[in-house]
Amino acid sequence: MTSLFLDVEGLAAALGVTKATVYAWTAQTGPDSIPRVRLGKRLGFDLADVIHWLKTQQDPRQQQSPARVRRLPARIRRRPAGRVRVNGATATP
Repeated sequence: MTSLFLDVEGLAAALGVTKATVYAWTAQTGPDSIPRVRLGKRLGFDLADVIHWLKTQQDPRQQQSPARVRRLPARIRRRPAGRVRVNGATATP
C-alpha cells in the first residue's frame, strides 16, 4: 500500500475544503489534531491518515448538550392552588 502525501493545497483540493480550513485544523495541537508531518518549511499530509482522522471527529453541533431548563416569565408561572391573581394582587377565592 502506497502512502500519498499532499501539501496544504493538495489536501484542500482532495477534501473539497479551503486552504484556510486546512490551516485552521493545523493550528490545533494535541493528540486529536490533524495528522501531519513537517517537510522543511512545508506541511505534508498522508491522505489515508487524514481521512481516518476526519471520520473520528465529532461535529460540535451534534454533541449532546445538557438539557437547558427554560424559566417561564413571571406572568405565566403557575400559582399555588387556590390563589387567583386579580389586577396584580393575589386573592384567595
